[in-house]
Amino acid sequence: MGDYLPLSRTISARQAALTAAARPVALEVLEAVAAAGARALLMGSAARGDMHAGSDLDILVLDSAGLAPARLLAIAEAAAAGRYAVDVVLAEDVSPRVRELMLAEAIDERALSRC
Repeated sequence: MGDYLPLSRTISARQAALTAAARPVALEVLEAVAAAGARALLMGSAARGDMHAGSDLDILVLDSAGLAPARLLAIAEAAAAGRYAVDVVLAEDVSPRVRELMLAEAIDERALSRC
């Protein structure tokens, strides 16, 4: 197979630029969710660094602090302020294997603030 990376693991300059632009917004979203008492991480393309023009912000909620999913989504969408669409996933709602895969790529506010 040679020394080539799989296509899914190569990141273009455009993807890197789109990710860099989205990460401050993602940080605002995670901070807003945390201010409401919940604990969440960024996952998906924004966490991996391979965003494209249609990408959204994928938020994995580890502890909802008793907030309903609709309320968590409203908080996240308000923080994103229309700059990006937001998807919120509760860790408790996915299988252990899927949760493990999500956690493997997820990053928190501290990692985002260093970007």
